[in-house]
Amino acid sequence: MRDRDNDARRERLKRARFDAGYKNASMAAEALRDKGLKVSTYKSHENGTRDITENAAMLYASAMGISFEWLWSGKGDMRANDATTPQRNVANAITAVVPSGRLIPVVGRKRVGEGGAIVIDGTISGRVECPGNLVDVDNAYSTEVVGDCMLPRYEPGELVFIHPTRPYHAGSYVFLNVRDASGDLIGLVKRYVRTTSEHVIVEQLNPPKTLTFDRRSVEAVHLIVGSGIR
Repeated sequence: MRDRDNDARRERLKRARFDAGYKNASMAAEALRDKGLKVSTYKSHENGTRDITENAAMLYASAMGISFEWLWSGKGDMRANDATTPQRNVANAITAVVPSGRLIPVVGRKRVGEGGAIVIDGTISGRVECPGNLVDVDNAYSTEVVGDCMLPRYEPGELVFIHPTRPYHAGSYVFLNVRDASGDLIGLVKRYVRTTSEHVIVEQLNPPKTLTFDRRSVEAVHLIVGSGIR
């Protein structure tokens, strides 16, 4: 006999996963691997071969920035609005944007006439409080999302927090630093796909599109580890 409560949780988990920008269960599972969850466990929870435990639901709620109460019982809104709820995040790092006593720069400026691009020319538009997972990270920084090409994951004007040395993998959200044809260094918020001998391949979400860059033009790929509102 099927557990209707678990079936409902499973459907809510799918909805949260899709809202978080993960196309499929495999992609979400890989992003949660560093939180101590096996890929097979997430997949079995979503496909219904294993019941979702309360501990797993708490982990998923934290990782996807959603309300535990909503995921577990269906009560309230998917996105909780209280101050204790972690900010919507990316890849495999989930932390609230909490005051740390340290400020990090908001780098870059919007490129006029080109959606989604930030010009990286030394401009610092401000400083914001550092999230907890970047307090001890040298050269951590943030930048503002430009345009709507990464909806529903990131909204225009939202800040993303960047770890310049942490490893990334397929499915990670990254800030790509690339030289364009004019020689300008620009930054793009994208989802990392893979690197070949000749290319760095990323994707945007809205509309879905794969973007390929010559490796020689890519100066850095930095992992996004959090997001928030200025």
